[in-house]
Amino acid sequence: MKLNKTQTKLISTTLVILLIFVFFGQDAAQKKLAEVLGINITEEVNNTGVYNVTDVIDGDTIKLEDGRRVRYLNIDTAESVKPNTPVQCFSKEASEMNKALVEGKNIIMTSDEVETDRYGRDLRFIFLQGADTNDIGQSINAKLVQMGYARAYIIKPNDTFEDEFRQWQKEAQDKNIGIWKSCPHPFEE
Repeated sequence: MKLNKTQTKLISTTLVILLIFVFFGQDAAQKKLAEVLGINITEEVNNTGVYNVTDVIDGDTIKLEDGRRVRYLNIDTAESVKPNTPVQCFSKEASEMNKALVEGKNIIMTSDEVETDRYGRDLRFIFLQGADTNDIGQSINAKLVQMGYARAYIIKPNDTFEDEFRQWQKEAQDKNIGIWKSCPHPFEE
């Protein structure tokens, strides 16, 4: 059977698309395909997939089943694995709480303005599957601050929810819970 030019082009394009998915993963493939086709897709479309958390790096960083490392937006926890930095007060507790909340679970991620940091980690708000992603208070990021395991840590331009995170930190400090109770000078280097 002989193929005409249109059929050959369609088969070639399909093979290229399949190869992109294989080599780049679903999210990257969607972006690459949209770029090739000249289509503008929003990050919301790219970031609403469900992902499984395979490892918790520390209190504010996780690893997904696809190998990506994700740093939580708008929060900071005490350091436990940062090179050339001593283990800080309450860092192990923050890591353990993060592990209890997300390790082995399915999550949904949303982004803000800047999507990756200088270390190549994705910057995201993390929600357990089934949570309302339109309510930032249901994010794991927010829960860690609300429970006193993290502080509000805003790096512009990712400041959409700055007021909420600062309020949750103030409430945790006022309740004297978590790091605010256990550490005399939290987050001091």
